[in-house]
Amino acid sequence: MLAAPDTASPDCARTHENVSGPSPSDPLPVHVPLKFSEGVEGALEGAATCEGLPAHPGSSQPAASPANNATPQRPDHCVTAHDTAIDVKRSRPLAHHTAQAEGLMSGTFCLPPGRIPPAVGDFPAVFNCEAWRTLCLACAVSEVGMRDMTGDSVGHARPALSKLAGLMVAVVVAATTTMGAAGRPARLVAVDLGSLGGNLSEASAVNAAGLVVGRSSIGGDDAVRHAFAWSDADGMRDLGTLGGSQSWATLVTDSGVIAGYSYLPGDSVYHAAVWTRSLGPIDLGTLGGWASSPNAINARGEVVGNSYLPDNQIYHAFQWTAQRGMIDLGTLGGRFSMAYAINNRGVVVGASSVAAGDVPHAFVWTSATGMLDLGTLGGPGSWAHAVSDDGFVVGNSLTSTGENHAFVWSWYTGMVDIGLHGLSSWAEQLGGNHTAIGQGYTRAGARHGLAWTRKTGLIDLGTLGGDSSYARAVNNQGTVVGASWTAGNAAWRAFAWTALSGMTALDTPGGGQSEAAANNENLVVGYSCTADNLVCHATVWRPSRHPSPER
Repeated sequence: MLAAPDTASPDCARTHENVSGPSPSDPLPVHVPLKFSEGVEGALEGAATCEGLPAHPGSSQPAASPANNATPQRPDHCVTAHDTAIDVKRSRPLAHHTAQAEGLMSGTFCLPPGRIPPAVGDFPAVFNCEAWRTLCLACAVSEVGMRDMTGDSVGHARPALSKLAGLMVAVVVAATTTMGAAGRPARLVAVDLGSLGGNLSEASAVNAAGLVVGRSSIGGDDAVRHAFAWSDADGMRDLGTLGGSQSWATLVTDSGVIAGYSYLPGDSVYHAAVWTRSLGPIDLGTLGGWASSPNAINARGEVVGNSYLPDNQIYHAFQWTAQRGMIDLGTLGGRFSMAYAINNRGVVVGASSVAAGDVPHAFVWTSATGMLDLGTLGGPGSWAHAVSDDGFVVGNSLTSTGENHAFVWSWYTGMVDIGLHGLSSWAEQLGGNHTAIGQGYTRAGARHGLAWTRKTGLIDLGTLGGDSSYARAVNNQGTVVGASWTAGNAAWRAFAWTALSGMTALDTPGGGQSEAAANNENLVVGYSCTADNLVCHATVWRPSRHPSPER
């Protein structure tokens, strides 16, 4: 994200788990990261900072060296997790050593039993089936199919299995030519969406119809930034504000309802807001305090987030609907709560402090049950970050040994640890088929984007040649987008990743920094910059009309 003016930048030196609570002068910690490097006590009571991160283009902050796997700074809300920080807004194992025919057919991997591909860091890589699908599939069918056979039955069955393997290879080869984003992605070309007259703009979200939302500086003053909506038909439209100088559209539904936040007159307070084409900006109000901010919106236009209470010290999770307005979701007995996601059935997940120690626990909330404690993986804290329409939840939790591990949760299984001993990981978002994405650290201390499915376990997405990468979003086809350092940490560049193609850099025509923030089934959105990183515009990457030739 691009740097906001000081008036719009929450204090990144606080976390929402800080048991003393934020001061009234601090903006609501919407996406503030939680630092784990100081141990459990430091995580819960210490300060999370954005120190040591290179400044974002357009920022007044001095640039820092990209050492220690630092990511370009997002000082607005410390939106992403950097170095030892964990992103509590969006928070996604391993060793799948046997290849199953259905996994091969889906293009997830093609690895026969016992043939482990080279690992990236400390996580197994997804083997690229590009040149090996025939060999891998034949081996997998033979070895998996014959696993429980006797020596005599293997001898009789092998010819038939060889024919079956040949048939399956033909099917896979044919399927992969039209697999799109789930296999070899079509070549994506960058389209500059321009700005509202200033030098800086960035896209935050895109819906199924291609409506892009974000924020842009206005002509004559790059410090003043307004929410925008962009479409092929209308170009970039200024969505205005609630009377202040700043607004930001961060979410959009497929029906075109836009959510974000805006400062009010005087720029001393900001509120969650919804924009519609007919009504313009709608102030969602607060729970009595000075600020509120949204974190998610579902297909019905229901918004969840967090808001200060009247004392301006304590904040609670909220749900907003057009019929009921903003309601307080309460807590698990402690003082604080935050809502991070809501599914299309109205199920909300997030984190709330509990009475014992005022430490955060992941929760699920429904209108029928209220707030339910999901527990932890044995440690004092947990956070739920995403929920699917069938109630599958992902997040992260401290373990009994003080490590931070990604988890998955369902009503049937409870909380399941999908992390690795000795390595930090956290799950932040969900795509189709319960594909989870997030971040993790290798034993060398490098932070990489991760993906997880039931079939593959945790997968290291790797990098574009540099030290670190960050996974920002995943679509229903399992295509992951984000950004990574290139070789020598020379540039921070947008990427797209699929199980078959691996990580691919997205086109950055200006030659500067770029990052992908969101994607639907065909489009990727984010920003890209000129070579000097002084002009950065919202960008959409869309399929080329002329796909790149086979290699």
